Amino acid sequence: PTIVQEPQAAPALRTRQSVPASTAAINASNTDKAKANDLFKLGQYAEAEKAYSSALSALPTTHLLVVPLFNNRALTRIKTGEYNGAIEDCTTVISIIGADYHPASEAKVMKEDEGASVELGDSLIKAYRRRAEAFEGREKWDLAQKDWEAILRCNWSAKLRSDAQNGATRCRKALAAEREPRKYR
Repeated sequence: PTIVQEPQAAPALRTRQSVPASTAAINASNTDKAKANDLFKLGQYAEAEKAYSSALSALPTTHLLVVPLFNNRALTRIKTGEYNGAIEDCTTVISIIGADYHPASEAKVMKEDEGASVELGDSLIKAYRRRAEAFEGREKWDLAQKDWEAILRCNWSAKLRSDAQNGATRCRKALAAEREPRKYR
């Protein structure tokens, strides 16, 4: 007799808890974000940081639309050498999205006012990359290496793989150099 196996049911996708924001709040945030983007393109990073902060203040703290704002503000902070602030912004993004996020295990957010336009997978990778760069700026090689390796574990995106591999290697070399006893001549 032939045994027929029942097809396996796909695991249920987890649904993200949405955080509401009013149309007025979203519009105010978008206006400040557009201003910030323009300032960034002009190389006016400190002014862009202020505009991103203003855009953030218009929205609830865990609304998905804050994710690209935190990532963008982190980049302005890296450009101005404000690494601690960049690390905080990226850590916030990682906590909002979740370090365990995988696009195949979560239902897509469908409503625009809940942040449907935000690509969570790309945003998570951006946050890890920028935080790794900020840790490198502070010469925190072990923490930077962990973030580069986190990108390598994000198997849904091959976009930054070689950058992440190079970053992890650079950090391993820096850590090895720190551990070697200094040779005096």
